[in-house]
Amino acid sequence: MYSAYVSQQMLIEGAAAVGIGAMLNKKVDVSGRRVVSIVSGRSIDTDIYLQIMQEQQKSRSSIMIRILSEKENQKTGTTRS
Repeated sequence: MYSAYVSQQMLIEGAAAVGIGAMLNKKVDVSGRRVVSIVSGRSIDTDIYLQIMQEQQKSRSSIMIRILSEKENQKTGTTRS
């Protein structure tokens, strides 16, 4: 759902995101193929949708902070304890 919104500005429900999620998480081998994923459905409460988007954004931000911190530690030769 988050990826669909961020990349295509599509507001979709969880069930509609299953095909996209499977491809993004490499659960389906689509390499070298033309692929179509039917995305149908927007039946989701806006408060729930907003909560999901905020959680995804926080999760992605903390992952980026950790990756950048690890790269900086590699440069300086320090490690996290």
